[in-house]
Amino acid sequence: MKFKVKKFSYPLFLVLFFLMSIHGVAQNKSKLDEYLDQSKAWQKQNNMDSLRFYASKAMVLAAAENQKKSHAQAALLLAQGYRRSEPREALPRFILARALGIEGNESAVQFRADLTLGSIYGDETKYDSTKYYYDEALKIATRLLTEDRSTDNLRRMGMIYNNFGVYYINIEQLPKAVYYVVETEKIGRELKDTAMMFRSAVNAGAIYNELGSPENKVSTGYTQKMFLKKAIEYFKIAYDLLNPEVERYRASIYNNMGIAYLNLGQYDSARIDLERALEFHKKGDDKERLCSCQDNLGGAYYKLELYDKAGEAFDASINMADSISLKSCLISALSNKGQLLTHQNKLEEAEAVLKRALALKNAIKGSHENYLLYEKFYLLYEKKNDFKNAFEYYRLFVGARDSVADVEHLNLLDEIEVRYGTEKKDEKISELNLENQLLEERNRTREAQLRLREFWIASLLIFVLMATLIVWFWVQRNRLKHQQEAVDLEHRLLRARMNPHFLFNGLNTIQKHYADGATEMANQFMADFSKFLRLILNKTGETKHTLSDEIEFTELYASLEQRKYPDKINFRVEIDPTLETEQWMVPSLLLQPIVENAIWHGILPTNKPGEIVMKLYENKKEELVCEITDNGVGYDTSMEQKDDSHVSKAFELIQKRLGKNGSVEINTLKENGQSGTRVTITMNSEI
Repeated sequence: MKFKVKKFSYPLFLVLFFLMSIHGVAQNKSKLDEYLDQSKAWQKQNNMDSLRFYASKAMVLAAAENQKKSHAQAALLLAQGYRRSEPREALPRFILARALGIEGNESAVQFRADLTLGSIYGDETKYDSTKYYYDEALKIATRLLTEDRSTDNLRRMGMIYNNFGVYYINIEQLPKAVYYVVETEKIGRELKDTAMMFRSAVNAGAIYNELGSPENKVSTGYTQKMFLKKAIEYFKIAYDLLNPEVERYRASIYNNMGIAYLNLGQYDSARIDLERALEFHKKGDDKERLCSCQDNLGGAYYKLELYDKAGEAFDASINMADSISLKSCLISALSNKGQLLTHQNKLEEAEAVLKRALALKNAIKGSHENYLLYEKFYLLYEKKNDFKNAFEYYRLFVGARDSVADVEHLNLLDEIEVRYGTEKKDEKISELNLENQLLEERNRTREAQLRLREFWIASLLIFVLMATLIVWFWVQRNRLKHQQEAVDLEHRLLRARMNPHFLFNGLNTIQKHYADGATEMANQFMADFSKFLRLILNKTGETKHTLSDEIEFTELYASLEQRKYPDKINFRVEIDPTLETEQWMVPSLLLQPIVENAIWHGILPTNKPGEIVMKLYENKKEELVCEITDNGVGYDTSMEQKDDSHVSKAFELIQKRLGKNGSVEINTLKENGQSGTRVTITMNSEI
């Protein structure tokens, strides 16, 4: 039996075949979208295993259907699944995602790939590659933002600004880092994006942490502590801005605060924060941050003399850095381990570890000189009695430590303070609690209505009180202003009295040396004399400087007077070895007038040789004590002379300059038939 197919049946078959084909494609496309959505969902939940599973399936399906944009998106998601746990596996996948993004004209994918590639190369200290990919990402973000100032495009610009800030911090170009930190914060504020403002605060803290680091030669002593305290302030701001989107960075905040406390010498606080950070890092899969945290915690244990724990932490950091090729972390951990081994007298092992650290350090292009590593070599070879190598590394250490640092960028830090002023900190936090503010506002309105009848009476009382306070503050301000002007004027008059007197005596001494044919002595005296005058001019207008500067200035003055009266004056300085003269700030030209009085009104009137001793130390209250003792005619005798009334005036001026933070005491000495004077100045650290 034959079946005849009518002619109109062929078109019907074609239509059915076409519809079935479309249905199949639609099914595949729906499945592809489902895989992509699943990948993004697992990414938000930080489940990297599930992310990689669905992203891989999406890649296969997109490649089969030649869906170029979806293929690029899936490749990016898969690469992101390897980013924190397996950086080496992530690198080629991001390169592939970037290529697919370019092929599929998917700018968003190319941008994220460039951004992450720059970050990966930054972790490996390959900063040339980092700069290349960040520049490419910046070009894309700029183009997209020019075309459409949308929220997504603004956020992309904020992300690349943030990464550039980190990049310039890492290569120690802090002026540029400051610029990008401020720009990131501006975009975050415009978007009301707390995650972006969080990253900006973290980078601001990182800048101050870098400035306060022992490896940074910009600051020492007081300024170093100031920078580290600022770093802690900004990390606390970042902590207040934590939300679910950036919750995974909680451990990094603890880690950075721990570093700041470690550099401040607050080792117990450092240990607490670093141990908290370590617990968080162990729960995650960010091996890079875990490696750094273990190294930092080892440093805290070392400072607390917990040497076994320190060794374990350093070894864990070294092993992890070796496994995932984290050079910067490896160098730091090796350096710290070498220091520990030196302390434990395991000198051969220490030498091998430090040499490996130095070789890695020198291999990094553009790496700044690590003078602390030189110091560890110096201490090692000193213990080994290898004085030749000890001297060589000590020379390198001193040269690197004392080299002139570029401090021009410090002025730019004011921009951070402007952006992160107290009012703006409060604004950021208040933006996160808008509903609470509205509720409080309603409560205040209701309370104001209940107290309406009392309002005018309260307003009148407040007005009277404010008027009284304004008048009182105005009177006080003018009184203090006049007092300050009087003290400044007296200070200037005291300098003016000294300068002409000393100038003419100095010139006469130079003239006398030349007349006697003592050319070398005249030249040396002239050099020191000009240095002294230059210091006076430089100090004019300064209110404070370091104690070491004050000692140098006073010694220079005394040496000039000794050369004018070589047989009559013997001056010496005794400094307590534990006294940190670089950290104490004292009023400028504080001690020189006392030494001058001791010479001119104590020693010289006796017409016989005399001695002046200046002692400096800290008392039990941690106050600075400066004692200047002479064996001259004695203070009481000096005061009896008619033309020496300015002696007591000088001490009165000194007391005014010290204010409530210091005191000056004058005692006449009479022992074994000899007279003298002792002037004791005591001041605290708030001077």
